[in-house]
Amino acid sequence: MPDGTEQTICCLPEGTTQDTCRNKKYTFTLTELRELVTSAQQGNSQAIDVLCTSFKPLIYKEAYRYEIREALGEDSVNTAWLIFLELIKKYDDHDYGHLPGLLQYQVHYELLHKATRGKSVKDCYYLDAEDEGEETQIADKEDVFDRTEVNQLFSAAKLSKEQTNAVNELVLNDIDHRLFCKKYACSSKTAFKHRANGLKKLKSLLA
Repeated sequence: MPDGTEQTICCLPEGTTQDTCRNKKYTFTLTELRELVTSAQQGNSQAIDVLCTSFKPLIYKEAYRYEIREALGEDSVNTAWLIFLELIKKYDDHDYGHLPGLLQYQVHYELLHKATRGKSVKDCYYLDAEDEGEETQIADKEDVFDRTEVNQLFSAAKLSKEQTNAVNELVLNDIDHRLFCKKYACSSKTAFKHRANGLKKLKSLLA
């Protein structure tokens, strides 16, 4: 591919201005990002350091959310880094163009899941309520509803079949997203889209 024509990927959090995204410290071509992730998975410490530097603003944004800091305290940052490195290690999709967005979704919800263990649905709703309208995390709901009530809740929220599967599997059962994608023959992007839309409907119903 000729120079200058390959897509440039910005590793900064969603909502970052275009001017900030032009900082080469936080941007890679698709090829560069793929090679970095592959090298990191093989244990290359330099590649890991480069990825950590580039994704640091994203990690800190998620780890320093007020609710996360309140729940996890000083462990919030270390927990976020552990989640991030584990996600990099396990990433086996080929959609590097959407990797930063997928990582932010996953770090966000993994942190939220750890912060809301044992809490009620109402607690989870308030914990994830953000001004920008982010979807609520419905965690540990088996402690609040039995299966019949969960099904009734999904029906009342008018979740589609795909959204129901995504919320059931990825949130309630907490299965690995790769297993989910394999089971339902879909991409990571599609899986997270169905999960996010399903959670958004549930949030509207519970609000």
